[in-house]
Amino acid sequence: MQLEAYEIIERLGEDKFAAIFNGLTRKMRTMLESMFVKKRKGRLVSLKSRKKDRPQAAKKVWLGLQDESGNQYADEILRAYFFERRELLKTALDFFEIPNEDGITNQELTALEQADAETLRTLFDALVSKEFDPLDIALYLVFLKTEHAFDLAEVREFFER
Repeated sequence: MQLEAYEIIERLGEDKFAAIFNGLTRKMRTMLESMFVKKRKGRLVSLKSRKKDRPQAAKKVWLGLQDESGNQYADEILRAYFFERRELLKTALDFFEIPNEDGITNQELTALEQADAETLRTLFDALVSKEFDPLDIALYLVFLKTEHAFDLAEVREFFER
């Protein structure tokens, strides 16, 4: 099973998406809010987001991203999220001996994307032992469309419905 970015966002659930949304740059939150939140009678209203309004804004953005038309934005949100988790990416890439600079690479990810279930289990356990969030690990494996990600019980637990 492989999920598109908008399907990943939907399956994350409202609370986890809100945490991701709140961690985005103000510029990105403002852009998303302008698309999914701040419309009134066909006109945009003030885009100055107040912290107290963020839970409602996050919910509206989360709901707005849950179809194919939101896939590009969902993809960018997940990329931004992982940019802030480069240590996780670096550790995973190092595990597969994929050259990278602090988790950023231009190399093919074939070894990671096509890893068998046993290798992914070893990677998952190694990352958990380094105290990375199991949901972030599962999210990364699913986002990369790793062929055997759903062979891991933790991934199924987070993303299957």
